[in-house]
Amino acid sequence: LGEFMRRAVKSGKLGSSDIVLVGDVVDVKTQVVAGQKYIITVRLGITSDSECKAKSENRFVSANVCSDTKSLGLHKVEVVSQPWMNVKYLFGEFEDVEGPELKALWDGAN
Repeated sequence: LGEFMRRAVKSGKLGSSDIVLVGDVVDVKTQVVAGQKYIITVRLGITSDSECKAKSENRFVSANVCSDTKSLGLHKVEVVSQPWMNVKYLFGEFEDVEGPELKALWDGAN
């Protein structure tokens, strides 16, 4: 989530009043590569709802306490863990599965 926020802010496409709405992790798949590859499916969104913003911390809010569920979508992100390397995590593809499109926020900061 921290990487998503970093990229969203850097892309300039995340408004100053926007916060990241975090839902449940739906699925995690792993694959052995040069390290461990995780494909994480998560409910995620962006909201500027003032009620949700009041309950947020560091621009993140749980979907459990935010009523703006229409902003939640289903998204996949790939992460490769290589703990022996200087850069321990490599962030790969981000996919919009359903709902609001967030891929532009991810890709805009590469």
